[in-house]
Amino acid sequence: MYSFKFADIGEGIHEGKVGEILVKEGDTVKDGTNIIVVETDKVTTEIASPVNGTISKILIKVGDTIHVGQELFLIDTGSGSATSPSPAEVPVEKKEEPKEEVGASVVGEVKVSNNVLPSFESQQVEMFSSKEESSTYHNADVLASPVARLLALEHNVDLSTIKGTGPSGRILKDDILSLISNKDSSSSQPVQTTVTQQVVTAPVANSQVVTANVSQTSIATREDKAIETTPMRKAIAKAMKESWSNVAYTNLAVEIDVTELWDQRNKFKDLILEQEGIKLTLLPFIVKAISKALVKYPTFNSHVDEANGQIIQKGAVNIGIAIDTKDGLIVPNIKNADRLSVLDIAKEITLLAEKARTKKIQMSDLAGGTFSISNYGSLGASFGVPVIKHPEIAIAGIGTLENKAKRVGLHFVERKVMYLTVAADHRWVDGGDIARFVGLVKQYLENFTLLFI
Repeated sequence: MYSFKFADIGEGIHEGKVGEILVKEGDTVKDGTNIIVVETDKVTTEIASPVNGTISKILIKVGDTIHVGQELFLIDTGSGSATSPSPAEVPVEKKEEPKEEVGASVVGEVKVSNNVLPSFESQQVEMFSSKEESSTYHNADVLASPVARLLALEHNVDLSTIKGTGPSGRILKDDILSLISNKDSSSSQPVQTTVTQQVVTAPVANSQVVTANVSQTSIATREDKAIETTPMRKAIAKAMKESWSNVAYTNLAVEIDVTELWDQRNKFKDLILEQEGIKLTLLPFIVKAISKALVKYPTFNSHVDEANGQIIQKGAVNIGIAIDTKDGLIVPNIKNADRLSVLDIAKEITLLAEKARTKKIQMSDLAGGTFSISNYGSLGASFGVPVIKHPEIAIAGIGTLENKAKRVGLHFVERKVMYLTVAADHRWVDGGDIARFVGLVKQYLENFTLLFI
């Protein structure tokens, strides 16, 4: 009988929360089969069985808080007596290389603006959509008092169907109240009412009156609902507050023309997908450019030592990639990015995205970051001011790729541009420092052959 315990996963984590139990008593498992999802304040991860056997006893339930060393399962391995793993027996995660970046919207490729170029995202993000048509749009150009507009909004009244009694036909509060009163008195159904309102739309022959039937459906009242905060969400909230409380924010943005880089990427992307199974996007090139610039400007590759009032320049260049998962934002990092090729960086991004999607991110993936990148462009945003991952000094934000007309000589030509924002801690770097840093990144991307020197 094997005693499966919650192991120490590092980074000072002593407890976690049972998010999901993936097996039931009597199930047969193999070495490497995921059997539990554990949520900590840093990561949500699946933990696998290190042995072959049958789940004999489940000692926890979903929602339980568990501590390092606590017994979670008994697994019948056929050996009889209960055993626990020695440190040497703890399995090392097998590294899998998925075929393309999926399931992580922020780590995805730089999105192309839908109104100018076809999107090459792995998934489309629909924002600010609604399945029900609102009367708000129809109310925009109607002459009405602010109070009348508010009442119309609250009662879902289309102002374009009402003849106002105020000056120049202005709709007043009493016009709305009268309509609501008539609607309530004539209604026999609690959910839907039909109000017939006479509306003179324009002077017509024989003083003809046009009658319009306006259907009004009441809006169902939603009840307040308490949402339980996950350990990861609490950790994110704490980190964001710590950043805004400690960092003196300043930021600069530059426009970067990536037309030549885009064209060069297009020449090789299909071949790389066929030979390497990797979807080559612009993000690996951007990571490479930033990592080279960090070597030239090491202050941006530093951590703040608040206790001693100094900064620690980091020897390694480990670029964190913000990944937006359904459980919250996590920032694993690419180790020694300055020493990797663009293709190797693409492979690392793909691997981290897949691990985030499948909840296989390890603490080693999260530890050691020196500079972070937020790719909000993958969600269609052009500009943004990302939040620094304190104690790091700075962070870069990548906007969506757009077509823009630019003057070249006597003519205007279509170019592909994006915006790069760098936010930094003004206590340690000045605006001139940021300008020189982002200027070098811009130079690398606009003259992409410099990336390979």
